[in-house]
Amino acid sequence: MGARQAWNRYWFRPSPCLDLAVCRICIVGFQVAHLLVRTRRSLLWNASLLAHPVDPMPALRLFFPFGDASLPSFNAVMAIYWLTVAAGIPALVGFGTNLSLAAFAAGNVFLYALLYSVMPVHHPEAAVVIALALMALSPSGRALSMDVRQCGPGALEALSPFAGWSLRLMQWLIALSYLSAAYAKVAAGGLDWMNGSTLQYYLIEASRWSRHLGVGLGGWYPAAVVLSWVVVVFEGTFALVPLIPKSRWVYVPVGILLHAGMCVMLRVPFFSFMVLYAVCIPWTAAVQSAARRLEKWRTPVPSPDPREVVVSMGGTPVR
Repeated sequence: MGARQAWNRYWFRPSPCLDLAVCRICIVGFQVAHLLVRTRRSLLWNASLLAHPVDPMPALRLFFPFGDASLPSFNAVMAIYWLTVAAGIPALVGFGTNLSLAAFAAGNVFLYALLYSVMPVHHPEAAVVIALALMALSPSGRALSMDVRQCGPGALEALSPFAGWSLRLMQWLIALSYLSAAYAKVAAGGLDWMNGSTLQYYLIEASRWSRHLGVGLGGWYPAAVVLSWVVVVFEGTFALVPLIPKSRWVYVPVGILLHAGMCVMLRVPFFSFMVLYAVCIPWTAAVQSAARRLEKWRTPVPSPDPREVVVSMGGTPVR
């Protein structure tokens, strides 16, 4: 019984719905922008291949259980693409939140399964799609949404035992993704990956894209060694965030700096992971703390009544 209570306390303790709502806005907003920019470009670049995927992914077969011959034309794919983008708008503002999130997540699954049937697979998109599916199964529309139209103090007070499990599950998904990356580095090269030479190679190789900052850093061997260890230790221990929540204030800033550095120096964008860090932040507590500070700053300090001032003169109180 003790283990069951501990399980329920961890996964299903009443949590603020506002935390989940803020994550919904951040993740859906990012994904709508990603669809309009990068995904649309990928669809157009692979137009000649999309009509006949060489080896459809298992996720794609879920949409077409009757065989590859039923795959849609490119025009139909683009129609599904625009319908998916359209489903993201009500999911963003919280109108029919769970249903619109489910449609948005399903559309993303279809589009990326189709794309990755003809091009190399990338994992950042998968993490975002899983997050969308989890939010579709949770009360992400109980705050900051048109469904409840509740954006005042009531939004801060709304609690649900089902509001926190999806956020904690997403934290573990991020942690496992990082742990997998750390394991791949160590399994492939052992401690040799941390000797700085591998990172130096990637940084210097960035000269192909005129990444002068990366080339300059790659020429500084001690920095490459330190960064190699920082990356592996960060990826291997990110699981502390869902276990020790206060560690988020170390890991989230470090993660943002690492991903921003990879984008600038190596042209390796992991914007989705930076957005997914939203699931690690206690938004409700942050808003409440900011509101208390603002109220304290706005409340004037009452000046003392001159008639009540007591002055000590020679040991004798005088009013």
